[in-house]
Formats: sequence, structure tokens, C-alpha cells
Amino acid sequence: MRARVADDPAQPGQRLHALPHTLAPAIAPIFLTIGGSGQNYSALFVVGAVFSALAAFAVLRVRTAL
Repeated sequence: MRARVADDPAQPGQRLHALPHTLAPAIAPIFLTIGGSGQNYSALFVVGAVFSALAAFAVLRVRTAL
């Protein structure tokens, strides 16, 4: 599977999108303040798990799209 979705060797990293990695620290304080205490790590971990599950389903679609 890796060979079918790998980048072109002439342009390495062309499909590497850094936007999700830069948005996560920006939106984390929103989820930390749920409930008003300012340190709601349970909500942060639940949201992280939900986004991880969504990403896993998106990756499954890559194989079927090829």
C-alpha cells in the first residue's frame, strides 16, 4: 500500500500537510476551558480520540480510492 500512495521522489513532501499539526495547539485551549475550570483534560482527550478515529476512517478511504 505504501508504494501506491507515496510521494513522487522528485518532489518529496509534496503531499505533507502541516495544517492539522499547527491547528491542534491553537484549538486545544477551547476544549480545556469546557466546564469553566480551565484544566479539563478529559474533554481534550475525548476530542483528540474523536479526531483520531475520524482520521483513521479517512486513511481507510485512501486504499479504496486507488
